[in-house]
Amino acid sequence: MVNQYYNRFQSSQNYEKSLFIAGRGLQSAELNEIQDNALTKIKDLGDAMLTDGDVVKGCTCVIQDKVVTIEDGAVYLKGAVRTIPGATLSLPDDGRYRIGIFVKERTITELEDPALRDPAVGTRNYQEAGAARLQLTFTWGVLSETAAAPADKGDFYPVYTAEHGALIVASPTAEADTVTVALARYDRESNDSYLVKGLSLKFQKGRERRASLLTRRRKGACQRLRNRTSPQRSVDLSG
Repeated sequence: MVNQYYNRFQSSQNYEKSLFIAGRGLQSAELNEIQDNALTKIKDLGDAMLTDGDVVKGCTCVIQDKVVTIEDGAVYLKGAVRTIPGATLSLPDDGRYRIGIFVKERTITELEDPALRDPAVGTRNYQEAGAARLQLTFTWGVLSETAAAPADKGDFYPVYTAEHGALIVASPTAEADTVTVALARYDRESNDSYLVKGLSLKFQKGRERRASLLTRRRKGACQRLRNRTSPQRSVDLSG
């Protein structure tokens, strides 16, 4: 990290927001803390639905003759959905390997990127240095099941697993793995079972005890078969 960078943010303090007071100077630390506070809340929300390495879109993986081909796509990593370019990799000798993404952090200053200098022409601060930037780079790679990620490549997040040159575990999309499951659970708990299509009830006069869908009677009273999508509508089988 660059020199003279200050950040006191700690999620355990439960500070909800910064309250700026008129007449007091603005601290660079306060700006850094605002960013971390917002990013932490976004990450907590994302982590409740996804885990690092979940494929959100694309990233189809195909292995043929120990050559791994991965399409462009999007993967959830470090609290956000990241756009990941495709790649072609080679699998080492037979064995079990993890195919995943290296995430490396890098601090960029005006020395590496002169465009970060103040562009406001005609001001006293024109072309002066300002805030640095934290850059993340994402690179597909292969690691054996037990190997640690090389320090110079950053953190490693597995997405797929290959064994003896074949893909054995395919990461499901986030839509199928979390959101759809949550919607299905909500639908089941709130509506129980219901008809979506078909299973129409047919009734023939004089044969009140027969129907394509049988209903139970209790103590001679007729039960009513309710349409769950319109509870006020019903079919009376009393004849």
